[in-house]
Amino acid sequence: MNCPICNKNMNIVRKDASYNRSKPATYDRTLFRCSDCDTWIKIEVPVKQMRAEKVIQPAS
Repeated sequence: MNCPICNKNMNIVRKDASYNRSKPATYDRTLFRCSDCDTWIKIEVPVKQMRAEKVIQPAS
């Protein structure tokens, strides 16, 4: 990603997951930083959750 101020390449500082309690959702969060002009950008992309299917145990 390029810096919106100086148009130089921004380095990834951190990648982690975040969680929104108000609507149960998990996000992939990436934090970018431009060391020349000290600009920070945080991007959070929703993670699509897969449904866990019920496993039916056979009767014994």
